[in-house]
Amino acid sequence: MDKKIGVFLCRCGGNISDVIDISKLEEFASELDGVVHTRVHENICSQGGQNVITEEIDKEELDGAVIGACSPHFHEEEFRNAVGSSHLSPYQLEIANLREQNSWVHYDDHRQALEKAKSEIAGKVEKVKRNDALAELRAPIGNSALVIGAGIAGIQAALDLADEGFEVYAVEKRPDIGGRMGRLGRTFPTLDCAPCILDPKMSDLMTHENITVFTYTDIEEIQGSVTNYEVDITINPRYVTDKCTACGDCTDVCPVEVENEFDYGLGTRTAIYSTHEEAVPETYLIDMDNCIQPSELHPPGSPCVEACPVDAIDFSQTPEHRTLHVDTIVVATGFDIYDLSKIGGYNYEESENIIHAGQLERMMTGTGPTQGKVVRPSDGRTPENVAWVLCAGSRDKDHNEYCSQICCMYSMKQARLLRNILGPGTRLSIFFTDIRAAGKGFEEFYNDTQNSNIEFIRGRPSSLEPTDEDRVRIKAVDTAINEQLEYDYDLVVLAPAIVPSEGTKEIAKLLKLPRSNDGFLKESHPKFKPVDTQAKGVFIAGTAQGPKDIPSSVLQGGAAASRVSNLIGVDEVKLDPVIAEIDEGACGGCEELESPRCIDTCPFNAIEIAEDGKAKVNPLLCKGCGLCLSSCPYAAVSVKNFRSDQVLAEVKGLLDNAPEPKLLAFLDTNCSYVALDMLSNRRQLYSSNILPVEIPDGAMVTPEWIVYALKQGAQGVFVGTCEGGSDPFSPECATKTEENVKIARERLSEMEVNPERVGLKLAVTGAPGPVLQELEALNDRIVQIEREETEVRSTAA
Repeated sequence: MDKKIGVFLCRCGGNISDVIDISKLEEFASELDGVVHTRVHENICSQGGQNVITEEIDKEELDGAVIGACSPHFHEEEFRNAVGSSHLSPYQLEIANLREQNSWVHYDDHRQALEKAKSEIAGKVEKVKRNDALAELRAPIGNSALVIGAGIAGIQAALDLADEGFEVYAVEKRPDIGGRMGRLGRTFPTLDCAPCILDPKMSDLMTHENITVFTYTDIEEIQGSVTNYEVDITINPRYVTDKCTACGDCTDVCPVEVENEFDYGLGTRTAIYSTHEEAVPETYLIDMDNCIQPSELHPPGSPCVEACPVDAIDFSQTPEHRTLHVDTIVVATGFDIYDLSKIGGYNYEESENIIHAGQLERMMTGTGPTQGKVVRPSDGRTPENVAWVLCAGSRDKDHNEYCSQICCMYSMKQARLLRNILGPGTRLSIFFTDIRAAGKGFEEFYNDTQNSNIEFIRGRPSSLEPTDEDRVRIKAVDTAINEQLEYDYDLVVLAPAIVPSEGTKEIAKLLKLPRSNDGFLKESHPKFKPVDTQAKGVFIAGTAQGPKDIPSSVLQGGAAASRVSNLIGVDEVKLDPVIAEIDEGACGGCEELESPRCIDTCPFNAIEIAEDGKAKVNPLLCKGCGLCLSSCPYAAVSVKNFRSDQVLAEVKGLLDNAPEPKLLAFLDTNCSYVALDMLSNRRQLYSSNILPVEIPDGAMVTPEWIVYALKQGAQGVFVGTCEGGSDPFSPECATKTEENVKIARERLSEMEVNPERVGLKLAVTGAPGPVLQELEALNDRIVQIEREETEVRSTAA
């Protein structure tokens, strides 16, 4: 193959070159077949470095480029732009990950790190020789956006987009907008009123000429992709028309009272109700699950109908179904609070006087269930001493390992406000693990709280126990003085962990968005693209992405709007051309089957049968997952630049130059490859004989690929892919990966090759530990297999 390849190596300011001998690596690269040019640069990702790539590709008339630098998940886009600025296609580039998956994790063995780097470069050189000169796909794009969720982050995103002149649809599952912020009385660290901040924004959202707001609305299905999303929504009936003036006469006569969910169960509401006094939109609705008569049997003389002065009640309403056509989407689906009943020792459900911070917040709000009075739920008495227990379900390996970020601050806020309400004689205690006050003005707020006669006790309580006197006994070890403490309180307030909302989980499934190990939506890159997702045209904001305070949510809502604006503020959008393609000569159309397998398996409805009976790929819908590749009985499907000949050429290049025992690892982009990248952030050491091959998804790893790798000298083959619930493509990808690995093992058994040489891990994004454990276990296994087989051969000889 007569191709002229250039290899560009980055020292990365010593991050790579302090471990890997770059001079020796360059010398090795220069001797590889097809390599006619090499260049070492201190920081190849800099503008100067990118200019070098562009200029030298043209000067040397190269046919492809390999860059040895940091992970492609960092600067692939910039490097593609640099290559694309030359006479080459941006896709005639391969990136060898010499930092995250080499120098940062093999710093204890410079020699082995160099040997692995050599094999990585060799593999990428063989791959890039066969890369196609793909052209970026382009599609016209309009100016419409969907914002899912109308909390503070969603409101900010919608307003910013609308102010730019874009058409915005805001869809909220609840009957009212404002999200969790709508339940707050005051905000930290300024202690100013939350409604004073939120209410004007809610008014702007409802009245903006470029925004259409749907409340009490469910999203049923989302199809399509950037530029052509079709979103099916159901607007639930309120049974109250727009004539409603929110006078409240109907609630006075309604005979039904149920728990008020807006007040976290502290108060009650009637079956016909408004969620709260300042609810937007300012209209009532009927809870038909608790209304005492089915809607079709309501006589005209129903109490609420008779009481309504404007005849606004209409029991004949039915769900309204609509389809929205939008170009891009912002997901701002908020958070839920952790189920505190799961923390056994805290007895949350055993005592009315153990409440959570949201309940106390509603009590302290003038429009709340107690009109601003803080009382014990058990007897309505004003408490004389109150304790807050922080990290209730957070920073706990048995519940949620992450920090919920806002609990320290809002607990101090509540304590400060309660000090003013209850006076100086009340004992107020905060039990904490560590106080985290990292925002602007937060440390000062913490210091002021300490000076407000509020007690800070460093120690997580082991138990909360109701006493015979209807109080709550807290047992804890004060780690500051190493003493066992035991105090009784009239009221105990738990600061619950923030967890992903049910809406976040639902939308993640509909949009096939990956979630990180904590369950929140995963950003495309935590540093460079914190509001982007792996799905082109879908952005995330607020606590759908993870715990954060109000300013951070507003900031992220604005950031998501800015990213959308950059995308839809032009006439057309660029799309990745790494998608499936059909070999029409090989395609048989699956005439013998009721439906073609590629159509049945495609999670994006991107394949159809044309008039000639052959399968065709819609390039605007295909995401390049490769699920169809290993499902085709004719081997007629491939993914561009991930054809078998291209991937297996990289495999051979890796294996021909790698030290033994050779463990080849097919790693999917979204989960297992990211997992190994994440290990580098911890400088987690692992075996340097693990040879990575990045692929879009594990589903495209056919049994033939696995067998080929072992025939080419791999002692073991690992396949990593997302588990079903985390895969941004489809849950079926994980199933197909398992099926392919099973078939490969069966074939190896027939070939009298130990099938235990093949390992599989279904990974969760953001959880690198299990991936490494499985890799190391396979590594140990193949070493043992090699030893046993050597002993057998020796005995036989």
